[in-house]
Amino acid sequence: MTFINRKAAELNRTDHFAFLVGYADGTFGPERNMTRAEVTTMFARLLTEQIEVDKTYSNTFSDVPDTYWAARYINFAATRGWVTGYSDGTFKPENPITRAEVAAVTCRLLERSADQSYIRSHLKELRTFADMTESHWAYWYAMEAANGHDYTKSGGSENWSRAYR
Repeated sequence: MTFINRKAAELNRTDHFAFLVGYADGTFGPERNMTRAEVTTMFARLLTEQIEVDKTYSNTFSDVPDTYWAARYINFAATRGWVTGYSDGTFKPENPITRAEVAAVTCRLLERSADQSYIRSHLKELRTFADMTESHWAYWYAMEAANGHDYTKSGGSENWSRAYR
């Protein structure tokens, strides 16, 4: 999905709205893992672009009914290309989210993209991972997330000029 003339998502640093709330039973769950729905909701709450209260966001996931507690947040994020579902048309909102999925969502949210040419020619200078190669679906997201870099933006692509750990 490509957005033309679209302003990148920005974190809301002015208002201190709640972005991570507790559970219906009155607990916070500090040691619990988070689900895909919870993380998507948290990201949506942290942004300056907020969900419009009276707007309905289209649902593309067969396992996220409009009555689901996070449906609006999931659909809001999906319409912007920040989150995607699985090839079977599901979102699996109650599944735990993996580090690869968090890297992908964050990169999409912030419109960050790895410079594949730069990375391939500078591998010895970059943070790499023994358990990931280019064949992994989230390799480029992980490289973008794990390596600080200077860049210029051209269209929807980043052109890295220097990397640092």
